[in-house]
Amino acid sequence: MSKIIKRVIIILIVLVLIIPIPRRLKDGGTVEYNAVLYSVDKVHQLCRYGIYAKGTRVRILFWEVYDDVEERDYWADEPETEQEENNSRAFSEATMEKIGEHTYFEKDMFKVRNISAAREEYAKECLEKADHTLEEDVCLDGVYESETRGELRLLAKKYTDGIVYDDFEYGAAYQ
Repeated sequence: MSKIIKRVIIILIVLVLIIPIPRRLKDGGTVEYNAVLYSVDKVHQLCRYGIYAKGTRVRILFWEVYDDVEERDYWADEPETEQEENNSRAFSEATMEKIGEHTYFEKDMFKVRNISAAREEYAKECLEKADHTLEEDVCLDGVYESETRGELRLLAKKYTDGIVYDDFEYGAAYQ
């Protein structure tokens, strides 16, 4: 064999040994990069309710040379962004406001959903109109703008003694 063919074969063997093949696991976001000589795992794994593992693991041949994977409690982690802070509010006690006789909504619902003050006032006017048609209490669940129809859509659920019932939904749309 000539020297060039030997070099090409050696280069191909080295490439096969060091080029990793990524594999995405359905465990919460873990990605494994496996080559013949080594593997690198970027772990983001849901272990059990509220607990997840996150970190990096490196193995060369059969020896683990680096492992900073640790279990974390999702609920104990401090919110890092405004969006995460808003999401964490979903599990705190809500302060409710009332419009009319039957309509309740979370105090800062409009602020959290980035609804302008003008749209908030319009939504509250629509809520007052809708309240006159109700015979039982409801809790506002969503305020949406339909771009295709130009409507403001209000979605609510049955609300009794501080409990929101998912089984009963109400809706209204205003131009």
